[in-house]
Amino acid sequence: MGQGSRLMLVSFREHGIVDVIEGLEPIRRRPAMYVGDGTSERSMCSRLVESVVTNAANDRPSPSAVRVTVWAGNVVTVAFDGMPLPIAPYADHRTKVLPHPELYRMFMYIAAPATERPLSFGGAVVNALSERLVVWTRHEGVTFRASFRGGGLVSLLAESAVDELLGTNWLTFKPDEQLVPGSLTFEDSEAIASRVANEVPDVSVTAIDRMGVQANWV
Repeated sequence: MGQGSRLMLVSFREHGIVDVIEGLEPIRRRPAMYVGDGTSERSMCSRLVESVVTNAANDRPSPSAVRVTVWAGNVVTVAFDGMPLPIAPYADHRTKVLPHPELYRMFMYIAAPATERPLSFGGAVVNALSERLVVWTRHEGVTFRASFRGGGLVSLLAESAVDELLGTNWLTFKPDEQLVPGSLTFEDSEAIASRVANEVPDVSVTAIDRMGVQANWV
């Protein structure tokens, strides 16, 4: 084991593939290595959002659509239709047994992207670099929710009633301005949607302006 919050597990898979999983502290210490340096044209905040949108669009199997919504207070939602995020094994909270789903690993450890769904790598990065992150996923008509803050788990995965279904999966997050300076404008989100749509032409990528509305984190 590593020191402090740093965790490294190395497992050998078929054909000699090595899967390395680390804690999120390396991302928080050197965010530019994971999202790129900010410039006068594109802030680090914008680059973080684009990395999430890109990973969602490249998920497998391919989603039919990805939507990036900008809310008040520099809060962003990236929603996509496709395969639900993994939650198994999941124990009904009414049994008093705590769930330990695969979803936690997706957002709390760095996994070699070649061996995982693309969001496994992007999920860890957005969690590490966000003040707050809430993740929703739909399984067989039921919505599940888990909450993270600064790379750590705040609330365990549990069933959640929602007023508005934004997709099969959606991530709402507020980038940590101390780690990824800048803010996202609607024009930024439109430019991100356009670039990702050009990179992944089979997936519809759109931007939605709700900058006058507070995001619903519940």
